[in-house]
Amino acid sequence: MATWQDFEQQAPALAAAGRERLDRKIAFLATLRKDGSPRLHPVRPFLAGKQLILFSSPPSPKTADLRRDPRFSLHPTYIEGGQTGGELLLSGTAREILDPDEETEAEADAPFPAGAGVLFALGLERAVGLIDLPEEGLARARWSEAAGFSQDVLGT
Repeated sequence: MATWQDFEQQAPALAAAGRERLDRKIAFLATLRKDGSPRLHPVRPFLAGKQLILFSSPPSPKTADLRRDPRFSLHPTYIEGGQTGGELLLSGTAREILDPDEETEAEADAPFPAGAGVLFALGLERAVGLIDLPEEGLARARWSEAAGFSQDVLGT
């Protein structure tokens, strides 16, 4: 899985839109229940170092879901007129942060007290969204770890 830093290097415009919409803002995390059905959670991911980090309390269903099946999708809230571009969807695999040094690094940038819960690094596999291009207008952008970045200009 790609880190947030990898994503930024390979798809800078889409990652910039993602940073604006995700860092310390409300988003919706989709996980899978034990029976395979989807579950949706409001979360507030944050960027720390090279990673997009998710905080979860130990008894939360999202913690159990991600420990059992680490696949996720993440969709930031959309506030009409408050953000440029529009939609964004990220998907990948969550990895629980268990290394004390990595945990300390993530908690240094965290919007909550150290040791308050479980941290997951969100490894990215794909991203799809709309971005504003200065000259061309709106574009549908796609990135995947396997295929790289592409965009289709939709116009103004």
